Amino acid sequence: MSIYFLKRFRAKFNKRDQHFLVSIDENNNVVGLAHWCRFRAGENDDDLPLGDGGLPPNRAADPEKEDVIERSMPHAEHFWEGNRAESWYLSCLAVDPSTQGKGIGRPLVAWGFEQAAKEGVCVSVISAKGKEPFYMKCGFGPEKTGNACEGAGNPLEGIEGGDIFFRDA
Repeated sequence: MSIYFLKRFRAKFNKRDQHFLVSIDENNNVVGLAHWCRFRAGENDDDLPLGDGGLPPNRAADPEKEDVIERSMPHAEHFWEGNRAESWYLSCLAVDPSTQGKGIGRPLVAWGFEQAAKEGVCVSVISAKGKEPFYMKCGFGPEKTGNACEGAGNPLEGIEGGDIFFRDA
């Protein structure tokens, strides 16, 4: 796991509304991970400093670019307004490449849909390039709502992927 994600996961692991799920194989190896965040209207703990997660500085990362995702969020946060301010957001989904296509990711995605259904709120995701069909098969959509890489001054401008999908309550 890259230091980028490890640092963020450690900083969020014990916070309210942050849920981490794993899938394991028959040998107890982790083959899938999902990080679900419960967005609540009027609350945003992402404004708090991330901290270092107990890790040394990532000397391989350009310090000017390490927080590019966090700096891009003001360009996309308007999608999570109104009846979408309350949402279960799939922040990260990762499946071991050797097990992709074997049904590992779908149950990790389904968990968030189940939580949202219990609460009567929507689910949302920002897709990596090429993963849009997977998310649509899981129930997001039927089409994208917008793109997290668009907008004047967005530090992610020009990056492929970033389509935003919802499944409304």
